[in-house]
Formats: sequence, structure tokens, C-alpha cells
Amino acid sequence: MATRKSKSIVKRANTAVIVPVYNSLATLQELIDRLSTSLSSYTKDFEIILVDDRGPQPVWPIIENAGQADSRIKGIRLSRNFGQHAAISAGLELANADWYVVMDCDLQDLPEDIPKLYQHAVEQKLDSVLAFRASQSLRRRRKLGSTIFNKMLEKLADIPATSQIGNFRIFNDAMAKSYRMYPEKMRLFPALMGHIGFEVGQFDVTRPDRVEGESNYTFKKLFQLGFDSIVSNTIKPMYYLAGFGIFISMIAVLLASFVVIRALIFDIQAEGWASLMTVVMLMGGIQIFVISFVGIYVGKVFFEVKDRPVFIVAETSNIETVAS
Repeated sequence: MATRKSKSIVKRANTAVIVPVYNSLATLQELIDRLSTSLSSYTKDFEIILVDDRGPQPVWPIIENAGQADSRIKGIRLSRNFGQHAAISAGLELANADWYVVMDCDLQDLPEDIPKLYQHAVEQKLDSVLAFRASQSLRRRRKLGSTIFNKMLEKLADIPATSQIGNFRIFNDAMAKSYRMYPEKMRLFPALMGHIGFEVGQFDVTRPDRVEGESNYTFKKLFQLGFDSIVSNTIKPMYYLAGFGIFISMIAVLLASFVVIRALIFDIQAEGWASLMTVVMLMGGIQIFVISFVGIYVGKVFFEVKDRPVFIVAETSNIETVAS
């Protein structure tokens, strides 16, 4: 089943909320109820699209039961775990609305903030409004991982990133259509949305503590996501490596000149196999590192040209058309 060519729900909603669901079994029904109440405060024409990203917990029966009770609650079940950002892409691909909201499923993004984001976007005539976490609490390891992740994106990929802004935002159909135009397989939702442009504002929200469990983004996963995002969005590290190579070459020329001058003027011969082997091993290690880094870029190109789908839909609930 293809992804990019999929067409979606025939009827156009005012607001579509896309929620990638991974675990959160204990809070999912509460999330659905609070979303329905919050969206009903400003429109009856909404849809809640819950994307089951195949976590360990059985959330699909809850999504199906909610859809049977209210046809505006729609479900997408992926064939396997494709990751949060692929799940967001699945929801956006199969949604059809004037406004879109993307949020997490753990109740740290408050459903009650959606009407505020919508009102701010309409009143200020903005294409998108980002939920700015004016207050939040993170554990020490999670905060360290998030800080490193954001600094990597800022310094190496020129992607504005902060722990105070995540996926939670509202944006219009023009931005959604633009997002669907991006063909790359390695996706970081906030990075792509930042690349699209348009008129974007912010609105302060409060981010409460997690109700259940811990974040699935461990330090290792955040580092891996940050590294993949860098090599998928920029070649800036290659310029740094080129500059480093020039720097090493200049040092080598200076050292060689120093050795020659000592030998010619002061008749001091260079000695020491240990120092020579150390330099050789150092340069060999640098060359292997640089070649490996280039190989990672080549590997990313390899995966892109294979043109595998970003996600595969196994089944849906209350979605009328999923075209191949």
C-alpha cells in the first residue's frame, strides 16, 4: 500500500487532530474524551485521527471502539512500528481539513490548549502557531539528552531547535499540502515544518508532568535521531571535516619545515620511530573517520533512492478511502 499517493476522507473537516499512538493504554480513552470536548467548544466539524504505531500495548481495540461511538474519531493502524514522525506523516497523508493539529498521546500536550492555538492563529492571521512550553519539568537524563539533541541540530544542521517547542502545533491546509510534497524518507517533523516557512507564531502553554510511564526517547535514541536528522538535512559536517583536514595539513607542513630547518641549520637529525608511528596511526584514524562519515552520507542516499514507503497502513477505522 503506497503512502504518498493516498487520498483520504472525502468530507472536509474544520480541524483534524493527528495523534501518533505508541503505548499510553491507560490514558488513551481520557485523551479521546478530552479532545472531543475541547474541539466541540469551537466546532462540531472535527476529526481525531489516531495512528497506532504498533507499540507493545494493545491500543487498537480502544481506537476502534471510540470510532464506533463517534464517526469523527478515526484510526490508522500501521503494519509495524515505523516511528513517531512516520506516524505523523501517515495521519497527515490521510486527513483532509482546513486546520491540522499534531500532538503527543501522553497528555503532556493538553487538549484544552487547542482552541487557544486555533483562536490565536485566526486572530493573528497566522499559518501556524507553535505551542511554546513556558513551563515544563524534565528529568536530569532526559533534559541532558534533549539539550544535546537540540544543540546538534542548531550547530550542525541549522535547524532551530529548543526543548520548549516540540511537535504540538496547529497549522493550515497550505502548510499540510507543502509538507506532503517532501519526498524524503528520513523525517523529523519539526525540521520539515520549519523548512516550509509561511507565517508562524507561538503561544505559551503549560506542559504538565507525564501521567504514565517514561518517555520512549532515551538518551541513545535522541542521539541517534539527532545524528540521522543532521546527515539527512545538511552537508555542513562535511565542510567542518574539510576545514579540519586543511588544519591538519597546515600543521604537518609546519612540522616538516621545522624538521628540515633543524637538520640543515643546526644539523639535528629527527629520531624516534615511536613518534613517527604515533603520527601515522593518528592520521590513519582521522582518514578512517572521515571516510566512514562520507560512507554514512552515501548510505543515506542508498536508502533514499530505494524509495521505500515511509509507512504502510495495515487497516483503518472510519476512513472512507485509502487509495494505492
